[in-house]
Amino acid sequence: MKLTKKFLSALLVCAAAVTLLCAAAGATAAPVTAETPAQKQAVLDTINAVRQQNGLAPVAETADTDAQADRMAALYFSTDDGDAYDAQWLAILDTEVEGKVSIGDCYSYKLQNGGWDITDWNNMDLLPTPAFKLLKSADVTMVGISFTNEGGVVLLPY
Repeated sequence: MKLTKKFLSALLVCAAAVTLLCAAAGATAAPVTAETPAQKQAVLDTINAVRQQNGLAPVAETADTDAQADRMAALYFSTDDGDAYDAQWLAILDTEVEGKVSIGDCYSYKLQNGGWDITDWNNMDLLPTPAFKLLKSADVTMVGISFTNEGGVVLLPY
């Protein structure tokens, strides 16, 4: 009987430890999904098709721009608020990639699954927004693309 109680106690302690570790890992995991190159290419192709309709050169996606978009996607779901959040937000936007800083972010919820579509942005009155500039500004030459766990897409135009 004593051996059974010791075994059960040890089992409960292990179960509690595993639960705590899993909770901690979940709390610190970045909400960025491991997208496929095909998904990123589909988004980039859509952006560039709209830019072509508007008489603009295509934008390029790079590993550096994607890294910044991943940082922005993680920040969307962080528990930070106030000054810490603002400081991180500005740090991402102020980080130079190939000599340029981002003009801001575009967040599209479930782009692939019936949410906002990038092509819809082309027809909206979005003049001062990053979404408008991504599709209609010759100054934008690069874009970072990151997918979130909820199926959204973060676009960071440069």
